[in-house]
This record gives sequence, C-alpha cells and structure tokens, in this order.
Amino acid sequence: MEEHLVGYLLDTLDAVTHKRVEAYLNTRPEAQARLEELERALAPLGEDRDEVEPPPNLVVATLARVAEHQCRHLPEAPTPSSYQVGNPAWRWVRPIDWMVAALVLVLVGGIGAPLLMKQWRSHERQVCANNLRQLWAGLEGYADQTEGTFPRVEFEGPRSVASIYVPLLREAGVLGEVTPR
Repeated sequence: MEEHLVGYLLDTLDAVTHKRVEAYLNTRPEAQARLEELERALAPLGEDRDEVEPPPNLVVATLARVAEHQCRHLPEAPTPSSYQVGNPAWRWVRPIDWMVAALVLVLVGGIGAPLLMKQWRSHERQVCANNLRQLWAGLEGYADQTEGTFPRVEFEGPRSVASIYVPLLREAGVLGEVTPR
C-alpha cells in the first residue's frame, strides 16, 4: 500500500484502490505519519499546479523558424589548401614521407632486433638454470628416499638414455614441473 500513497495524495487512484488505501491508513498510524510526511514534501510542487497558457501563435512561430533554418543558403566550401593530395606542390612530399618512414623502421629494427635477441637468450639461460636446479633438487630427494643412491641408467635398451632421470624422478614424486624449451 505504501506505493499508492503519492497517488492517494494527488487523487489519481481508481475508486477501488482509493478505498483500500483509506482502509490501510485507518488501521496503521505509521502509514498516516508517512502520508503526512509525503504531503509536506509535495507541498512546494503545488505552487506549479496552475497551467500556464502558452503565447498565441507559438506553434506557427516555431514552424516558421524551422523552415527559415532549413531554407537558408550555405556559404561555398573553402578552397583546398596547398597541402592536399592532387596539388602539384604536394606530390614531391609523398616519396620523402615514405623514405622517412622506411628509414625509421630500419633504424628501429636494427636497434631493436639485437636487444630482443639478447633478452630472448637471457630468458633461455634462466629457464635452463631453473630446470637444472629442479633436476638437482629431485636427485637429492631421490637420494634421500633410496639411502644415498641415484637413479640408474641402463647400458642397453629403452632406459639407456640420460633423459630417463626425469620420468624416474617423477615416478618417485620428487621432481616438480620442468619448463619445456
């Protein structure tokens, strides 16, 4: 019922809703207090309740102004400046612009490529060093579990490669993730 209080004050409710709101207000004193609060808040709006008569011929005057604006003549477009394409003075600038752009790209590539390669090599060395540290930690963990012995590499067969350490250490649960290169 609270949502109908403003409509009750402005007398915009239908008859059935108006009677329900009146019954609600008669049974609840807090709702009556809320209604009085809303009435005080809406009181300044009552001053604007009177309808103001628009000036005579307002519609006709407005339409005349719109028509005047639509029918006015626009000034001619400005002449092109000397730096626009198609102008003979502009044609010699275009190849120079291309040459400057190409020179900048060559310089950036010549300076940037070695720096990029240096960073890439440094990253690769760091990844390798981290892998070796993890492998060493895994070997130490394996040695701790097997009373000081390291995994054994076979002389023949499928387990005769040095990289067999990684699966053996993973099976023992002592090697973490190794970063692939």
